[in-house]
Amino acid sequence: MTRAVITAFHNYTPQGDHKYFNVISDYYLSNFNKYWRDEVDHLYLLDSNWDFPPIDDPKITVIKTNPNIRYFDAYKQVLPDIKEDLVGFLDNDTAVFQSGVIADAFSKIDVDYETYEEPKYDVVSVFDTIGTFQTDKMGGKNKLCPYWFFARKELLMKYLDVNWGDAMPEHETLGKLTEVMLNDGLRFCEAPEDKATNGEQFGFSHIRAGSETAYLLSTKHFGNTETYWSYIKNQPVSETLRHCVWYFRMGGDSSEIREDILKKQ
Repeated sequence: MTRAVITAFHNYTPQGDHKYFNVISDYYLSNFNKYWRDEVDHLYLLDSNWDFPPIDDPKITVIKTNPNIRYFDAYKQVLPDIKEDLVGFLDNDTAVFQSGVIADAFSKIDVDYETYEEPKYDVVSVFDTIGTFQTDKMGGKNKLCPYWFFARKELLMKYLDVNWGDAMPEHETLGKLTEVMLNDGLRFCEAPEDKATNGEQFGFSHIRAGSETAYLLSTKHFGNTETYWSYIKNQPVSETLRHCVWYFRMGGDSSEIREDILKKQ
């Protein structure tokens, strides 16, 4: 079966120069070409005010999406036009830095072409625990995660009328979809995730709010500086610094944020 990955890119400060956000997409595409390009048939980039330049690559398609809709609704909107049989959703701040992890996720929902046996699972995803919904079918957890989610396109098309978004306090993103899929008897495979070591053990990591540094720098230089300083003052320093370290790892310069944090100490 053919395989595609879909990733949404949303620029929170489209009024300014895009250079700070470009660090994120440049890193994503660099890792794609270095580690997992040969593990998919196509990569779809959903452009929500990101303004990707023309990409001359037959394996990549950029799709403009409405910046007023959330990324999970953008997935539902483009899904009917995806040509491949299997699809994976990755957040743009999901860093894949090891070959084989994308292929392994797809293999669990694909036909075994050596034995022609049907796949053991319908969905591969990281599991999480958010919201009041309870189930005894996910090892103490209660939802699938959109930043690492793989399934057959044909299967997902059956769930376009389900709310994929937030419905707190009961459900967070993909929570209601998880509940409906469980009620339908679908088979889930939990993907391993190690937040403690930034994913080094399993070859990928979800940075979580990975656009924060790009947003802060863009706000400081092209937006409302009061918003920037208020954010620096009120957000946990450890979390802001964690994002700065990741931004540096992606190839960006976050030193001025660290310096500004010291000014506020």
